[in-house]
Amino acid sequence: MKKLYTLILTMLVMSTLPSAAQLVELPHGAVPEEYTLRAVQYNSTPSGWQQTLREENIFVAFVGDDVYVRGLACWFRESYVRGHFNDAGDIVFASGQYVGSDDYGPEYLIGLLVPTNDGDDYTLTDYIFKFDEEERTLTLDVSCIIGESGASNLTDQLYDYIDTAVLTPGKLPLPPTVELPTGVETETWYLSAMQDGDQVIRPLSVGFDGDDVYVQGLCEYLPQAWVKGFMNSNERATFESGQFYGQVEGTNLYFLGYDGFQVKDVEFRMNREQGWMATEDFVVLNASDSEFDPFIYYSEVELSRSVPQPNVLVEVPNGLSSEEYLLTAKNNIYNEGDPKKGIPAGYEQEDYSATVRIAFDGKDVYIQGLSSDCPDGWAKGTLSNDGGSVTLPCGQYLGSFQSTYSLYPYYLVATDAEGNFADLRFSYNAQTHTLSSEQDIYINASRLYLNYYYWFTDMVMQAAPDVAATPAMPLFKNFVFTGTNNPYVEVRIPSYDTNGTIISQSKLSYQFLTSIDEDVQPLVFTSFDYVDMQEDMVEIPYTFGREWRYDFYDNYSNTDDKTVYLHFPDEDVRTWQLLGVQSIYRGGGEVHKSEIAWYDVEAYFELNGINSVQSSEKAAQIHDLQGRRMQAEPQRGIYLIGAKKVIR
Repeated sequence: MKKLYTLILTMLVMSTLPSAAQLVELPHGAVPEEYTLRAVQYNSTPSGWQQTLREENIFVAFVGDDVYVRGLACWFRESYVRGHFNDAGDIVFASGQYVGSDDYGPEYLIGLLVPTNDGDDYTLTDYIFKFDEEERTLTLDVSCIIGESGASNLTDQLYDYIDTAVLTPGKLPLPPTVELPTGVETETWYLSAMQDGDQVIRPLSVGFDGDDVYVQGLCEYLPQAWVKGFMNSNERATFESGQFYGQVEGTNLYFLGYDGFQVKDVEFRMNREQGWMATEDFVVLNASDSEFDPFIYYSEVELSRSVPQPNVLVEVPNGLSSEEYLLTAKNNIYNEGDPKKGIPAGYEQEDYSATVRIAFDGKDVYIQGLSSDCPDGWAKGTLSNDGGSVTLPCGQYLGSFQSTYSLYPYYLVATDAEGNFADLRFSYNAQTHTLSSEQDIYINASRLYLNYYYWFTDMVMQAAPDVAATPAMPLFKNFVFTGTNNPYVEVRIPSYDTNGTIISQSKLSYQFLTSIDEDVQPLVFTSFDYVDMQEDMVEIPYTFGREWRYDFYDNYSNTDDKTVYLHFPDEDVRTWQLLGVQSIYRGGGEVHKSEIAWYDVEAYFELNGINSVQSSEKAAQIHDLQGRRMQAEPQRGIYLIGAKKVIR
């Protein structure tokens, strides 16, 4: 991936570099010879410099004492650089020759003199190839490397470099390509995948030959190229990584699998009878048969005999009003278990609650918020003729979640008693405004097979009453502060009141407070420190972390659990004695606040050896439930010592 990061090196500026950004042109009438380049290529990646073996065809032209080479530049393979023979018979190339421009700006090939001692600076230099007149080979001098830079005389924009380069006459022999066996019949299937945040849909060909499966059209640059897989069973197929597609503009392209961490074979789930194949691996069009060096890559790759549905969001008619409903369900979560403690692996059920919005437009029914990761997405259903049920078609697209590497789609699906995909059916009571379903309902990653983010049972949606309520007291789950980075806290903000009744999440918020020498003040989260805030905030809406905002994160399985980063100066944090969190509920025209949950920050500092601004004589402190420090030994009552309530 081009230019993700730059290598920062201290370099000396050479005054002899060319000042004009002009491409080198091959003299009229000169005929270049085909050569093979073999070198070690280093590309900048998020985790540092990545090393790959570079083997490809390039061109060399000898014109008198001048030598022209096309293909040394990684990103501008059609550009030439010019060198000349010196008295020793070596070929010297001036550093800083311009090779082209793109969206990142101009680029130059520069020579770097390898330092003789570790820790010494690299310096710019002309780079030299030793020339073997008998073999007609060019070998890069070991004293230098060749880099591709955004500046002709500086290397703080170094994107890649090569060393141990050897140019040999003759064309690089190409690896064999996959051929479809004679007589194998093919049928038209369709690819659906995510690429650079967009859905790709296009036809391709699939053929079966015993346990072998052949696919043509995965490589968009070489649509006639085939790859071959082996069916391990009727439900699985493996495609070996490193299969050769062919060559594009002198670059070899390979089929490669990647899981986000390492190169691997691509494992497909499949159902030949139903006509689909799908993988959770990345499928890469790659410049190497073994190292991750992508041109492009696909995620959420699915092949199907039927034409895929495009990912189009449901649109609600303009002006249609919606009402707030409270959703409750059982969230089924897989627990890995702990054999040492005798805890078996298996599924566990947790209570799940959320706020959704429902709109009725004749027999059309719209529901928003079924996926907490895509809270703005709508699903559309139909009210039955008797008004007693609502049916939502299976496979509706709810939105996508953007990660570092890809965009992951979310679909609404359900299953029948046999485990097959089925439409979602809710019983509807118009008098109580309640929808309920006994089906297994999934927020899923595919329309073809079960690969879910969430699995719900016993789902009920009921119109939210606008009543006053006192929210239950929050809970501190964790506090982390190293003394060098901003702290973060993990808290539980219950979405129910003190009686255990589910309350509207859209009317629920929370705030943090600090207590310093009994002075209790709310924390102010500023738009300057938090990129997702349009204005300063004291109260944080319960749903604020639902859209995967920076610094505010909901737990994926229980949105009551929240992680909040506290971007406040370290010197201020060290003055905190107690940190509190309090819920606030606005319903029925009233405002009610929960009890404050307090965390003893000063005790945490002492336990972890972090210097606090507080004096040492305040080491062991006891506070009441309002955060006030007790001046004398407390009598009977409930007090806060550390992060725990203690009864005396």
